[in-house]
Amino acid sequence: MKKMLLSIILFAALCFDAFALPKCEGDKWDNCVGSFTAEDGSKYEGEWRNAQPSRKGTFTASNGDVYKGEHKKGNPHGKGTFTSKTGDKYIGEWKEGQPHGNGTFVYPDGREYKGEWKEGKKHGKGTYHSPQGTKYVGTFKDDLINGQGVLSLPNGDKYEGNHKNGIPHGKGTFASKTGDKYIGEWKEGKKHGKGTFIAASGNKYKGQWKDNKKSGKGTFSSPDGKKYVGEVKDDKKHGKGTYTSPDGNKYVGEYKNDKYDGKGTFIAPDGSKYKGEWKEGKFHGKGTVTSSENVKEDLYFVRGAIVGQHIKCSDAPFDKLESLLVLHEEADSEICGMVASSKNKRYCGVLKKEIEICKSKTKK
Repeated sequence: MKKMLLSIILFAALCFDAFALPKCEGDKWDNCVGSFTAEDGSKYEGEWRNAQPSRKGTFTASNGDVYKGEHKKGNPHGKGTFTSKTGDKYIGEWKEGQPHGNGTFVYPDGREYKGEWKEGKKHGKGTYHSPQGTKYVGTFKDDLINGQGVLSLPNGDKYEGNHKNGIPHGKGTFASKTGDKYIGEWKEGKKHGKGTFIAASGNKYKGQWKDNKKSGKGTFSSPDGKKYVGEVKDDKKHGKGTYTSPDGNKYVGEYKNDKYDGKGTFIAPDGSKYKGEWKEGKFHGKGTVTSSENVKEDLYFVRGAIVGQHIKCSDAPFDKLESLLVLHEEADSEICGMVASSKNKRYCGVLKKEIEICKSKTKK
């Protein structure tokens, strides 16, 4: 009964408001309701005071745009609805002719924003969504996504964190529909700074990023126990680092483009090790091999193969001569040109003789 009485009272109040003002007549339009059409075809229907549109009414522009609601000094002010001839629609609060306060804007293509406005722009907390499935819930500034919020994309990807001018910037978390995840810092829409990337496979990188790529210092780890700690460049191990595997293998040294390259030490599970130079993941140059019994031997390598007196052309079968010749010539170029000890000079002398033997045998 109380609800019914309340409804009746409200209905009566609305009726009284609608019919309280008389119809405007004569030359003096004051505190009345009337309609006026201008020469350009624009029209106003509503309340008048002192011969001016006042309080509530409907403005219809000559181009077809329509505003219906509260106004002040000829401008939308208070609550009202604007509908453009192109299909845009705003329902909400106004201040001095601009959306200001809480309101909903609906685009012709079905996109919608519902939230706070300031001086005609989306500003404050709000929700945006599109018919395609894009959705953002968070803060806006100057008509753009700015500050904290959650962005969900139609393909299932999701970003939660800070934004600047519509793109991720600051700290945030990105999760793809495939299961990959990044937690960390962003700059102008790219991973930049410190962050952790966890792949759906379980592989993980934790460290520094630059322009959306792993760069700086970081740690790679995998579910099977493999681990790398060191320098990274353009998503690859590059610089100085340490690699360990669950089977006991260990490498400490320099990397280039994800491969052992430069100077480094490889230690096997049985304690044997190689300490020396590397190229593209293989022994290359001078190195010392130490057995598990701690027996050391200084050797020279080219692309992983021992060269010089350890592989002699005089003893090699004919089908191996050309490959041996290439190895020896590379050794002569890359090793003999940069060593100066008497021992190395003797080695290079032997190497040059082997090259001559290889060349003579290949000509036969």
